[in-house]
Amino acid sequence: MKFSLIIATLNRPDILFDCLIFVSKQTYKDFEVIIIDQSDDDGIKDKLSIFEMDIKYVRTKIRGLSRARNIGIKLAKGEYICLVDDDGFYENNVLEKANEVIMKTSPDVLGGQIVDRVAELKLVNRQDGYVSWLDVFKTFMSPSMIIKKNFIEKVLFDEQFGVGAKYGSGEESDIVFRALSGKNKVYFTNLFRVNHSLTKNDSDRVYIYAYGYGSLCKKIYNKYSVTWGLYFIMKSCVGNFVLGYLLYPIFKKIIL
Repeated sequence: MKFSLIIATLNRPDILFDCLIFVSKQTYKDFEVIIIDQSDDDGIKDKLSIFEMDIKYVRTKIRGLSRARNIGIKLAKGEYICLVDDDGFYENNVLEKANEVIMKTSPDVLGGQIVDRVAELKLVNRQDGYVSWLDVFKTFMSPSMIIKKNFIEKVLFDEQFGVGAKYGSGEESDIVFRALSGKNKVYFTNLFRVNHSLTKNDSDRVYIYAYGYGSLCKKIYNKYSVTWGLYFIMKSCVGNFVLGYLLYPIFKKIIL
């Protein structure tokens, strides 16, 4: 079985080459790499020859993570698509272990463990198994997602979501919700993991993720499931009310 690893990158060649070094060490060798370069110039193109891998290079002036991934999906030859962040580092056996899980479960969407490589902290706390609507937001992050091509090429990424788009997050969760609404198989495993830096928590990032989350909840309500859309909206509203209005004064007194 062949994997297609899609890597979108923008003006950070050093990080991209670190990522490619980790990819090149995979114990499972049947894969291709598709680089969608949105950088200001094509300076990385000629340097890719140092890697003994099947690499396709595409440069585009149109920016946006979801747009770049859609370009890569249309070019992919593999049976499964891996969403590789240019700052997400694959452990050496990711594709080998993913292949083992796919052979047993045949998922349309597969999620793996993701580890904050700065804090050395696992970011998904759940057992292996099929995933329901309830678990999507706390289970899936794109650097450790692998998606069946026959599924993703039909739906593609919603280009309104993702870094560089109107709503700067939520694109991977949207794919999972679309899979579940179509009764496709969605599976999570701890058998493989991807290292990624995610501890940064500045105000801009908080706003982007919150805006994307709210917009995706609205889309779930309008397009996929009224019940689950209302559930996520109410969960967010009630949770923020409890934390912000009821508990904050108590914490403030304790801290101050």
